[in-house]
Amino acid sequence: MKIINIKDNSSLQEFLSEINKPSLLRVYSENCGYCKAMQPEWENLLKLIEKKNNNDNINIVDVEASYSNNLPYNISSSIIGYPTIFALQDGNILKTYENRRTSDDMYEFCKKHILKKKSSSSQKKRKSYKGGKKTNKKNKKTKKQTKIKKQTKIKRTNKKKKNK
Repeated sequence: MKIINIKDNSSLQEFLSEINKPSLLRVYSENCGYCKAMQPEWENLLKLIEKKNNNDNINIVDVEASYSNNLPYNISSSIIGYPTIFALQDGNILKTYENRRTSDDMYEFCKKHILKKKSSSSQKKRKSYKGGKKTNKKNKKTKKQTKIKKQTKIKRTNKKKKNK
């Protein structure tokens, strides 16, 4: 886990260089009462993530509101208030956080959208093993459906023969 605080141009460049990593991005304003109230929960969230996950391939990004206009357009144009929390993958917004501002709820959001994400290149079809053979689950369904279709055809032809 890498924490990036964007409060200047050098930290912004650091984030942009790693924008393809799964990220939890929070945009806040130092003058915002809601942001100040959420700060202890945010810090608890960071501790939870660090304690329960050893995934070094994620970024936790804090963006001060005055630097939010320097973010990529698809992110900056989606900010409608403070605080705003996004789950990002490959520089795109996966989901906007819209739940209670508690560390437990934010952690569940993070688990669902950030911590379990694999890069798109490593996502492959899941294989199941049955009887020592590798079978693709999709093919397995197709085989069942084909068997049912054949049985249905046989029943129809038998009915036709009886009717004649």
